[in-house]
Amino acid sequence: MEIENKKKKIQSRYMIDFGDDKIFSKKLYLLLESLNRKKYGSVLTIKNLVRDIVENLNEKQKKRIIESSYSDMDKVSIELEEYNKSNNQNLSLGKYLVKKLKIKN
Repeated sequence: MEIENKKKKIQSRYMIDFGDDKIFSKKLYLLLESLNRKKYGSVLTIKNLVRDIVENLNEKQKKRIIESSYSDMDKVSIELEEYNKSNNQNLSLGKYLVKKLKIKN
């Protein structure tokens, strides 16, 4: 079996569409506007913001960002996995919810 060693192409251009989030668009605009109220230096752009965030993001912030992507069901599934692991059990989602909600049979 031949193993191919292909380099992944790294994306270098991104498009961000905040068209459906007018409040965030306004916040971003106001932030950039305030950052550019300065006497010296070049105009700061979204690129500058993203670069600073990427270079200075710590583990706690990464975790918070990841957790913000979880749906309600994701959170329930995580709780179930943690419960099963800490209690050395293998409950199904239904049985776990019956137990947690104290539903009587």
